Amino acid sequence: MPDAPIRKVLVAFKALLDPALSVYIDRSDDEPLSDAERPATIIRVPSMVFEHYASQGMDLCRATFHFDCHSSGSLSETIDQENQASITAILAAIASDRLLGGRLQSCEAMAVSGSEQDGADVGCAILEIEVIFFVSRDDPYTLVGQAGVHF
Repeated sequence: MPDAPIRKVLVAFKALLDPALSVYIDRSDDEPLSDAERPATIIRVPSMVFEHYASQGMDLCRATFHFDCHSSGSLSETIDQENQASITAILAAIASDRLLGGRLQSCEAMAVSGSEQDGADVGCAILEIEVIFFVSRDDPYTLVGQAGVHF
């Protein structure tokens, strides 16, 4: 079975960031990062919304990506220096290829939030990115990129 379009975007983000950061996708809350794996970033997709563009044979997908930046030792709920460095490295990588090789229509940073005090995510800062891309209505496995290129 081919990959879903959202998976294609996740894999492209991982490839874009891997040289600079330790990045994981498909990591559930049941598999927290060990101390040996930190610092690291987990990319996940908490929500997706579709808008119908039937006249163009596509659906617009507006997806929220969370880049969970885990520092190596912080136990505070603030966005620590290591988190700040990771967030800046992610933003710099995205700026170098904002449309992920033509896959996306838009990719914009929306917010950053720190972890909750005494929560399981202490030492984590979450960078929220909104991504917009098109999916073929006739083939929902096909991501339709810039100039109609299929991925």
